[in-house]
Amino acid sequence: MHKFLVSFSALTCFAQAYGGDCVQDICLGDTVIDANDRIGLVSSIETTVGGSSIKFSESSSGYTYTSTYERLSKKISSTRFPEGSFALDGQNHIGPVKMAFANGKVYLSEESSGHKYVSNNMSPEVAEYSGIAKGKYVIDTNDRIGKTLHVFEKGQTQYREETTGYNYVVAKATAQVDSIDGLAKGVVAIDSNKRVGVVQVVFANRQARYKELDSGYSYISKDLASETSELVNGTKPGMLVIDSNDRIGTALHLFTNGQGQYKESSTNYNYVSGSLNPEITELNGLKKDLFAIDSNNRVGKVLAVFKNGKGLYREPESGYSYISLELSAAVAVLESGLKPGMVAIDSNDRFGTVLHTFANQKAQYKQNATGYNYVVSSPSPEVPTLEGLSKGIVAIDNNNRIGKVIYVFANKKAVYSENSTGYSYISSTLMNEVPEFGGVSRNTRIIDPNNRIGLTSYVFEDGRVQFVESGTGYAY
Repeated sequence: MHKFLVSFSALTCFAQAYGGDCVQDICLGDTVIDANDRIGLVSSIETTVGGSSIKFSESSSGYTYTSTYERLSKKISSTRFPEGSFALDGQNHIGPVKMAFANGKVYLSEESSGHKYVSNNMSPEVAEYSGIAKGKYVIDTNDRIGKTLHVFEKGQTQYREETTGYNYVVAKATAQVDSIDGLAKGVVAIDSNKRVGVVQVVFANRQARYKELDSGYSYISKDLASETSELVNGTKPGMLVIDSNDRIGTALHLFTNGQGQYKESSTNYNYVSGSLNPEITELNGLKKDLFAIDSNNRVGKVLAVFKNGKGLYREPESGYSYISLELSAAVAVLESGLKPGMVAIDSNDRFGTVLHTFANQKAQYKQNATGYNYVVSSPSPEVPTLEGLSKGIVAIDNNNRIGKVIYVFANKKAVYSENSTGYSYISSTLMNEVPEFGGVSRNTRIIDPNNRIGLTSYVFEDGRVQFVESGTGYAY
């Protein structure tokens, strides 16, 4: 009995010192990680009364270390961190997962450097996070833009910046979207600095990158206004427009914020204005190709009429173009009955043929004597007859000048050509020739107070006569 007891005790002690294949879930040949993040293969397991002793050979160094079950964690097959999938640690190291362990630690090989890192603060790569996905553009809080390389479950994003080619990892990025508030790739837009460009990419926070049309430079803005087909006042691309500085040009692009870009006609420069007014067909009688007059008495042919009441016109005499808000349109006839083509006389006794008559009762005429053009208010028109005076009759003025009437005007003035000199004069006190006065008619022999005798040439309504003295042939 004792011998048995001794033998049993020896067997028990031997069994307690025996090297087994496994301690719980850790077995020979398993990959494990210790508390110091050393990773290796289990090479031996010793089990004693006091516990287990596990030796493993570190993969990186080849050194053998001894640990206990409690300080080791076994490599597992993780659905969250499958081998080959990408992960991100707390230091922004990114790379494919090499191993995952039961204690939550993950071992990865950094993609950029090949260095190995172990961490229990890993984020796995995901297919999409808040619209961010691999291959799509993102923008970070520093306005850097690039294509997404990897996105992780907490929204951390790695992207390659387009301008530098550098890779960045950010905790917060904003995803590219197809469109927002009318902004989309290829749409023309304008920023708050009046830069006009073509949108290249739009993001969910309404930021957009665009290439300025004039300079070719790219900018990023959050306050872009997209292009529209028409402004509220009817302005459309291609129309002639005028801005508040009286610059005129062709509308190129119009925007939802009321701004418009146009190419100035005289310089071919592009400008942006928030006060464009389009060309219209007619305003208060003003029409393209009709004549008009401004407040400075400049007369010109209308080139364009705009919705704000301004007109562009070219003065024929100088060839200069002007813009005015106070144009008066040409009309067919003035209140006095004056029409283009008629002869008129002004208050300075200049007379000529009327060229244009205007709604403000002014007229432009070409003076007969000089050929110069003048503008006056309400000149007096020629009339067929007035108080016996008519074109072609002979009359006498206060200075006893006798001549044939050329024009009679409504203001009682008449133009006549003196018989003896051929000079023209103007008078408002002409007396008409009459057939007879006091028994004297043309070719009547008379004697004057100076005893000059002769035959009458003309007899006038106030009793004056012109006669040719018989003895001298002089006219008196």
